[in-house]
Amino acid sequence: MLYTLRHDSDYILIVNLKIQKNMLENNLTLAQSIYNRANSRENFTSPLNSAFHKGRYVVGCTEVFVGKNPSICPAWRMKLTEVLEERMGTGTFYSFYDSIGGWKDEKTGVYYVSANLHFHGREIALRQAKANGQIAIYDQEEGKVIYLS
Repeated sequence: MLYTLRHDSDYILIVNLKIQKNMLENNLTLAQSIYNRANSRENFTSPLNSAFHKGRYVVGCTEVFVGKNPSICPAWRMKLTEVLEERMGTGTFYSFYDSIGGWKDEKTGVYYVSANLHFHGREIALRQAKANGQIAIYDQEEGKVIYLS
C-alpha cells in the first residue's frame, strides 16, 4: 500500500496507526512488513516514531539495501534487523530514525531501502542529504523525488 499523502498530517498519522494495528493483528513484525514491501520493490515509507508525520522532506541516513532486486539478496534482512534493534528503545516504539523507506530510482532502476530522518525545511534537508551521500530527497507534500543534481 502506498500512502495517500495530503496536507493533513493528522490523516497521515491515522493511516499509519491503522497500518500498525493491522500488522499487530496479523502478527507481522515491523521488520517483516518492511522486508515484504521492499521485496515487492514498491515505494514506501514506514514510520518508526511519532515524528513521522511532522517533517515534509525525507532524507536517507543509513542505507539498508542498494541494488536491483532485494528479493534475490536476503542478507539485507540482517542489516534491517540491526538498524531496527540498534535504534529501538527497550519496550517502547522509539527510534533515532523517523522512518524506513524504499524507493526505485527510475533513472537507474536501482532500488534503495534507507533509514530516514524527516525535515521541515527543504534547504536543510538538501544539505543533510548531500552530507549523507544521497542522490535525492523525498517531498511528502508534493509526493515527488527531488534529485540533488
